[in-house]
Amino acid sequence: LLTIVGSVGNNILEPDWLDGANITQTTARIAANEENLHNKYLIYFFQSQVGRIMINKNMRVGTRPGLNIEDVEKFDITIPSIKEQQKINKNKTNMIDVYERFFLFRDLFKVKLFLV
Repeated sequence: LLTIVGSVGNNILEPDWLDGANITQTTARIAANEENLHNKYLIYFFQSQVGRIMINKNMRVGTRPGLNIEDVEKFDITIPSIKEQQKINKNKTNMIDVYERFFLFRDLFKVKLFLV
């Protein structure tokens, strides 16, 4: 799922419980062909600098920034082999885990300082 109006470019993997559900007009559902494109790679691509530039380049600016779904359909995304995507996904997931752990411990440390 990719937000295309308002907070343009926010994205998540669609949870199983939303499969087939209606979504708002502010969101695009992007289906990947799992034979050559891994869902997580697509998420990481949109979160990357290249993905953000692509989104920003196509974004309409006004009172509510947005992307037309037709623009999203025309995105030219570089797709490495599935093996390379799996490596990228594993490295990104590990980086995210480290990042989240850092902030968890940082927040715990702040709480301890506050309590003393």
